[in-house]
Amino acid sequence: MQEILLELLSKPSGKPSSRQSAWRRLRGAVWLDHAHWISGVELKAFAERFVHRGRTESNLVTKWKAGSTLPSRSSAVMLEKHLPNTLHMFDLPLYELLGDRPLPAHQVEDVITSLRQKVKMGWEWRFPGSPNGYYNALPNDSSALASRGDLWGFIAIVALVRQAEIQSDELSHLLLSMDMYRALPAVLKLSWIAPSTELLQNCVNSIRRRMPISAVMYDVDWSVIARHTADPDYEPGYERRIDPATGKTIEFEDPILEARLMRGFQVRAQRRSRERQKNRGHVRTDEVRVQDHHDRSSGRK
Repeated sequence: MQEILLELLSKPSGKPSSRQSAWRRLRGAVWLDHAHWISGVELKAFAERFVHRGRTESNLVTKWKAGSTLPSRSSAVMLEKHLPNTLHMFDLPLYELLGDRPLPAHQVEDVITSLRQKVKMGWEWRFPGSPNGYYNALPNDSSALASRGDLWGFIAIVALVRQAEIQSDELSHLLLSMDMYRALPAVLKLSWIAPSTELLQNCVNSIRRRMPISAVMYDVDWSVIARHTADPDYEPGYERRIDPATGKTIEFEDPILEARLMRGFQVRAQRRSRERQKNRGHVRTDEVRVQDHHDRSSGRK
């Protein structure tokens, strides 16, 4: 574990934001793919009708698509005038929350308080586009948020992960980040996010390893996440995951592989056991060589 921890800590983290930072590239890609999806036309027609609009061909959309040029918010505002219901995707709080850099506490708190309110018997999350609030008895119930199976549940979990980082709450960060991965399949099913799967994975991994304990205490089985994403019948909600034939809950295939800690005496015992096995192997090898020499000397074959 020590070698893994040193390797993870040696990776760059918390670098200053740059124009080509991963979260900015993710924002540009998701916004463009969402706008293209909203338009319902081919990419070339989308560019001509909503971006260039009769002006000189600039290949701007092609550059956006390739990631060589990143769209600005002014470009997103301009597109909103000609293709409504697209600007909100550029303005999602998700992207900056996924930035591999320290975030101001007030920025993360503003996101959470804009979505979560204290009510009489617990807490209520209110997400854009949802007519009804989502009640939780506990303020940071990320498991319930993951079971929603939607983008805003995922965003809320990411915000809670960053809050735990700011508060240096290692245990909460560990548990919350696990649910962050469990919530991913529902997000990757979205047609305007699916093309950015690798980029989103990299962003999620980068904020997970900002706290070393979360980086080493579990692995992620990406093949499970891929299966959940591809499964049209995937259901993250426990109470909705019912087998119609038996009426029983269908077992959830967890993408999280939790590590196991061993006491120091157990580690030492295993090390000594390996050494004994290695030594016995050397003895057997020497014995074979002596016997072979004896056979040759006596003329045996």
